[in-house]
Amino acid sequence: MVYKAGYLIGRSESKSKLLETARKLYSKKNTSVIQMKKMQLEFCEGVPPSREPSEGYLPILVSEEESGFNTEEYFKHLNTKKLGQVIVYSDVMSSSHNVLDGPSLLHGLTVIPRQQTQGSGRSNNVWLSPPGCAMFSMQLHIDLKSQLGKHLPLIQHIVAISIVLAVKSFNQDIDLGIKWPNDLYVNGTIKLGGIIVTSSILSTFESQMAVCNIGVGMNLDNAHPTSCLNSIFSSNPASPLLSYEQYFALVFNNLEKLMEGDFDEIYDLYYKHWLHTNVNVTIVSERGEAQQAKIIGIDDFGFLSVRSEEGYIFSVRPDGNTFDMLNGLIAPKHPTGVKTV
Repeated sequence: MVYKAGYLIGRSESKSKLLETARKLYSKKNTSVIQMKKMQLEFCEGVPPSREPSEGYLPILVSEEESGFNTEEYFKHLNTKKLGQVIVYSDVMSSSHNVLDGPSLLHGLTVIPRQQTQGSGRSNNVWLSPPGCAMFSMQLHIDLKSQLGKHLPLIQHIVAISIVLAVKSFNQDIDLGIKWPNDLYVNGTIKLGGIIVTSSILSTFESQMAVCNIGVGMNLDNAHPTSCLNSIFSSNPASPLLSYEQYFALVFNNLEKLMEGDFDEIYDLYYKHWLHTNVNVTIVSERGEAQQAKIIGIDDFGFLSVRSEEGYIFSVRPDGNTFDMLNGLIAPKHPTGVKTV
């Protein structure tokens, strides 16, 4: 697969804010390169890239237009203040998450690859990225003193709600639900998408900020090996299909609205669309002991809250556990991997 250059997409004011930040991060004088953890970014402002795109190098063309992304269609549907107002788009890159993994760039900056060769999933799994998979990574800057900042693990659940609301605003008949902790299923049985969130803390004299990089993959147009959104929509001849660009715009609209909204509403929406209300599960401890419990919700930090048969309520964390939630099993990945509180 041949790697392709990135294109900076956005209105001039928004692009200027990103470039102003980028110039402060250039690794050397007389260069336009930023060193991220696994990738070098080069912002090419009126000059050609210094070399060909590769796994670890992404030139970003600032002034050239990209034909592979319908900018007019995208901005026609986007009504955010900040999220998704600036996009780095590329036909082929190694990983959209790698573009954001490093020095803090810009709140709302979004990376959209048409295809990627090293997509990231939960617990270091590889996210397969065939044509037809709508993928993005977005950087969010969240004040730790804010309501959301005090409950940061909820961000992945807010993202999941945003996707469900976006898709259902386009076609309310689809049965799209949330599988805890970070997957999206149609009809409760077929996985169509997943979410990953990584975060770091940025401290200044004025505040502490969480820099969260969220990554989402949704099977929009590829019906193999399972299904995709547009395949489901097309089963009704009267239903229109969801375009690549409109999908992103609708998700970002809903995400920004929820991030500014009320937490009670967020919990209500999450429980309305998740797949686990009053589901009985078997929880296997690190010693191999099994106990029955009933799922009662998520706690204030987004962990799964369950009630044992004896009436004890405790939380199950994602790290170190594997979840066959549709078959009612929570078990350690490794003998020492269970973390419950």
